[in-house]
Amino acid sequence: LLASLLHKGMDLGLAAALVREQRWMVTTFILDGEIASNPLAKLKGILQGGLGGLVLFNAVVDRIIREFHRTPESEDWGFTLSNHYRLVFLAFADNFWILAKSPGELMEAARYWWDLLDQLDLEAPIDEACWCSTFPKCEEVSIRIRGALVQMKPRKEGIKVLGTMV
Repeated sequence: LLASLLHKGMDLGLAAALVREQRWMVTTFILDGEIASNPLAKLKGILQGGLGGLVLFNAVVDRIIREFHRTPESEDWGFTLSNHYRLVFLAFADNFWILAKSPGELMEAARYWWDLLDQLDLEAPIDEACWCSTFPKCEEVSIRIRGALVQMKPRKEGIKVLGTMV
């Protein structure tokens, strides 16, 4: 997080203060307005809805998305648009999409993405990932990332993201 904030040009003092505040945060769960848990230390992640959470999240994610696009292999990944730009990766809120032309390309790009996340000690649970295709025969294909089988969503079902169907 600190390296990403400094990379974005943030002052060292301010960046260090933000990182310190993130580390000191605790979470308390309250049920029925009366029953409360003991404060739980936040060991990883950014508090959703917290002050500056979006800025911190984007600072980190922007850095690895740029690195993802700089890999030589990514020159063939995704789709080339009419203006010669490539569309390989989309990010929205805390969701991301890796766009690929084939299941093999998807697995290769996904492996690289998860390697980048590891380098910054970030996590994206593979068991929460899913994939979809517009090609009818893809429903017979299995996608594995780091040995885990990724759930395939049928074309007619699609993928629901924050209330939007993709």
